[in-house]
Amino acid sequence: PELSELHQSFSVEPSIAWMLCRPLIRAAMFEQEEEEAVPPNLEPYLPHTELMRATSAAMLPEDCWKYLTQDLFEMFYSHSLYDIHCPETRYKTEIVRLDKDKE
Repeated sequence: PELSELHQSFSVEPSIAWMLCRPLIRAAMFEQEEEEAVPPNLEPYLPHTELMRATSAAMLPEDCWKYLTQDLFEMFYSHSLYDIHCPETRYKTEIVRLDKDKE
């Protein structure tokens, strides 16, 4: 089922609905990046389309959109924890540099 159907028809929480649809959303994003025609079965999962924006808007109370943009909402839920990269080497280098400056 599509994202909107999961949320509206089956009362699945937004975070769970996005988790279930994330592989399809990512597949649609990759197809679009490669500038190929997106298959019809992936079109409902394309981020930044009117359908996706309408689906996202229906997932949260209207008051939430005063503090949150559609782009941020879609970006947040279309990625997973595995997409986050922490540049540990850069942080450690900067900490060493700051410690030297402190002394």
